[in-house]
Amino acid sequence: MEDYAISVHGLSKRYSLGQKKRRHGAKGMLQGLSELFGRAPQDDHSTIWALKDVSFEVKKGERLGFVGKNGAGKSTLLKILSRVAYPTAGEARIHGRVTSLLEVGTGFLNHLTGRQNIYLNASFHGLSKKETEQRIPDIVEFSELERFIDTPIKFYSSGMRARLAFSVAAHLDPDILLLDEVLSVGDMAFAQKCLQRVDDLTKGERTILFVSHSMDSVRRFCTRCIWLDCGHVVMDGPADKVTDAFTSDSMTLRAHQKWVADDAPETIKSLLDIREENTVNGLPESPHARLISATVLAQDGRQTSTVCVTDEIRLEVVFEVFFEKANIVPYFRIITEQDVLAFNAVYTNLGSVLSDCSALRYRSVAIIPSHLLNTGRYFVTVGLCTPSSGKVIRHDESQRALSFYLHEAPYGSASALGPYKKVPGAIRPLLKWEDEILID
Repeated sequence: MEDYAISVHGLSKRYSLGQKKRRHGAKGMLQGLSELFGRAPQDDHSTIWALKDVSFEVKKGERLGFVGKNGAGKSTLLKILSRVAYPTAGEARIHGRVTSLLEVGTGFLNHLTGRQNIYLNASFHGLSKKETEQRIPDIVEFSELERFIDTPIKFYSSGMRARLAFSVAAHLDPDILLLDEVLSVGDMAFAQKCLQRVDDLTKGERTILFVSHSMDSVRRFCTRCIWLDCGHVVMDGPADKVTDAFTSDSMTLRAHQKWVADDAPETIKSLLDIREENTVNGLPESPHARLISATVLAQDGRQTSTVCVTDEIRLEVVFEVFFEKANIVPYFRIITEQDVLAFNAVYTNLGSVLSDCSALRYRSVAIIPSHLLNTGRYFVTVGLCTPSSGKVIRHDESQRALSFYLHEAPYGSASALGPYKKVPGAIRPLLKWEDEILID
């Protein structure tokens, strides 16, 4: 156990819904003690399990993220680990000093100044006055609130409170730091500063537990992740794999689409028979081809519904051509979640096997370069056409056949995000910049 900072076994937490009928005398006293320590007498329609039999261990120096929908139990778990709430069952063993930042400004008193609140919060975490005085210059400097540090915080804006709260929590020299959505608060420059500070903290074998609804933040910041749903652990593993699974589940992404089943009658019937049948009846204007399947592929060729901005995105389409020299090419339309056309993927591979189509089955892959699209969810329309100088003949098309989610690069990786939290627009290319000093 020397290598572990936190050990959680069978942790459960039950809350009451609405008001219970109050009892008097000894029974009322027992009821009050049960509620104080989170122990309800039995399951019924008036209670809900926020956590149910949760177990995990965290090694020293790990950066563990928690993801899940609202009500999944993420914040409840951190409250129990912070000793703000008591479990109904199970245990959580913590080895080291814990500092938590569950809500912006938690533990601050409005009538006290920023400096006085620093002393107050430090005392809560067992620091002496002398130890606090040694840390105050660094806390104030990091918060960038030198001019307002002796002003009552009731006059602070929410951003100023966020700065001070994080600065205090990050400078109390904790062994374990618990953070609940705090890195999404404040301006863009300060958020980057917080990320860098937390990254520095982990280099000294400090352990970080981080709750966030931002998959980008979890990916950039955490090495491991736990997915909670209705109080249960759904998945525990590397941050990229867990956030991929959670994103696919919550957004109902579709990485693969198949239009022709393997045992369909038209598939059993050979292309030669289809071609001969249509030749007898006369060659129609369209269709000359049909879609078989389409897939979103990762850079390494595996099927995926989530891709990092640092990787290529591969859109694969499999199709059949019915007639010789039909001149069939595929196309894709990439559409944002806001129903905006990001771009059309036009077939430009002249001189390929498609330039003089035979009546066969083909596979074609469009490769979208890395650092082109912005983060977010995208839909893909896929189709087959015969291009011409006049009207384009469409043979088969499926609207929004595929969907994928493009997530941010890990913290410290090359990214067109720069110092910002979010950059608007459908595309966000990583450009080269040239600078020089101009002297008159």
